[in-house]
Amino acid sequence: MAWASIALAAAALVAAPLYRTVAVLFLVLAFGLISIEFLRGERTVVHVAAAIITVLATAVTGWSIVELNRSEPTTMVDEAAYERAAEGTRDVFLPFVVTQEGITAVALLEFEKNSDPVYSGFEPQLIERPGETGMRIIGYRNDGAADFYDDVALTPEENFDSGVIGSGVNEYTSVAIEKQRFEVDDEGRFHVSAEFRDVEGRDVVIDISEGSTNRVKPFDLLAPVGHSSQNPDLFPYFFLNDFDFLRTGGGANMKLTINGEPRPLQGFPVPIPIQGEMRSFAKYSLDVEIIEVFPARAPGRWVRTEPGRDTVVLDGVTYLFAGQNLERIRINDHEITFDPALDLTASSEGTFAINSYPARGSVAGPYAVEADGETGDLGIRVTEVELPAHRDVGVRMLTRYALRFFKEWPQGYEYRAEFDLSTGSVEPEWINHTPATK
Repeated sequence: MAWASIALAAAALVAAPLYRTVAVLFLVLAFGLISIEFLRGERTVVHVAAAIITVLATAVTGWSIVELNRSEPTTMVDEAAYERAAEGTRDVFLPFVVTQEGITAVALLEFEKNSDPVYSGFEPQLIERPGETGMRIIGYRNDGAADFYDDVALTPEENFDSGVIGSGVNEYTSVAIEKQRFEVDDEGRFHVSAEFRDVEGRDVVIDISEGSTNRVKPFDLLAPVGHSSQNPDLFPYFFLNDFDFLRTGGGANMKLTINGEPRPLQGFPVPIPIQGEMRSFAKYSLDVEIIEVFPARAPGRWVRTEPGRDTVVLDGVTYLFAGQNLERIRINDHEITFDPALDLTASSEGTFAINSYPARGSVAGPYAVEADGETGDLGIRVTEVELPAHRDVGVRMLTRYALRFFKEWPQGYEYRAEFDLSTGSVEPEWINHTPATK
């Protein structure tokens, strides 16, 4: 019976971060067996080992339950810093800008390997712009490029490009996307559906719905969008709030066909329950913030501060200056900081960071300026990544250790620029030193 109690305790230890109810059941059985053995006076090394493992499993299970139900952090952007008063207005040089895409929801539907001759998966997106709403579907091609399908309800974008996807855009086209659905219903079940014809003339049907009504707690994630980019033109800070993996139990509908032939979705290498629910590797978020950090297509310029303020506001983004030096940038609940404030008139070094509040993760690294009069070079590296401390410890272990690319992908990104303050010109570029390969 001693070995049985060890087995039960070990099973509870494994289940603790994945399926707490089962972990508690195993612990009750393990405690029962160990108690019977000890009452009988049997205290061998095996019994002691069983007791130690049971105590450890109890601690992990308790920690997992506490973490899942802990209060959310409350630290926010320092509003007062952006209210700092200044005399009149002044012209300051803004070396780069930050922009936000109108994408508000995404689903990542990756196929089982080699299941389609053209695509490795689809990414439906919901785009909301002033006066228009519609779906965009990205088809990730097996050759590393991507096809973009915009619903006809969306205004086509001129000179469309995407430098954060593999080897770039293959086709960008407007199509009629029928039977659009992108929501979580009142019972907490995710649904996404769309029908369209791809560039190969094939009929694509996406009709996916979760069946389980068990309430689960999603998490926040800095998405690894751009990890495969060979020629990035920006740093993609794509933040997914209330992110989750698709639940496959409870009668879920997982229909995805091309010309009537099923394309099964990729699963985890081994079955993994999260919060007691079996999951697919398909994932989604209906609260997306896609921030384009320092896009190379938007060069620097001279701008004027607001009257009586140290700030410049452009397209909903606030830039804070200390004298002539760029100190902070705020967009929603995300903030970019330079310490010390970025001075382009003198050679200097410092730290650059992007922080998401409250306590939703960050990236950081060094910056360096080499200036000669009004000209010089600016370099920024992303070298540090802090993922959100997910309340679900199973997800935390998954993203930090099992799927390490979630944390490692940003560290290949480097920004370089030559600037000339006399002409207000900037020649920028982004480099991904470690693009992911198939």
